Amino acid sequence: MFIKTEKGFSLIELMIGLFIASMVSISIFYLFDRGQKDFTQLSNTSELQTEADAIFTILERDLSRGGFVHPIRGDISNAANCKSNISSANAVKIVSSTEVSACFDKPSYDGSVAYRYKVTYKLGDGTADLPNTNTLYKKTERTDNCTSTITSGDPNYASTIHL
Repeated sequence: MFIKTEKGFSLIELMIGLFIASMVSISIFYLFDRGQKDFTQLSNTSELQTEADAIFTILERDLSRGGFVHPIRGDISNAANCKSNISSANAVKIVSSTEVSACFDKPSYDGSVAYRYKVTYKLGDGTADLPNTNTLYKKTERTDNCTSTITSGDPNYASTIHL
């Protein structure tokens, strides 16, 4: 009897080859999927950062037109422009998803003294105070420490709400 020697792969060799190929394919798919998710997340984060920068630039420009001096970007070399240091936590504070506040100094008309104000922007919530949900309300409060409001006894006290 003659034994034939055929060239080819055995069933076990084929199964091992398929297993290795499937593991490589699954790994490639997983890496592609993870890369796609990371790219999407980075794109969304970048878009939100750009929008936040634009919003804060608009707010800062609005406030600077009112004579306010930002504690970080203002002319802090002029003592009349700023009072004592404003902590970074109070310089710009995100209070909630619909409210942001900042602490600013505003020099008096003669430049002899600076007064500190807390300016808050809040989206209307349908309450009696903020009735329109599509309106951004601006509230200016006189303060000395960026947290508590001065309500009386100060000739430069001014708390206003603008639409």
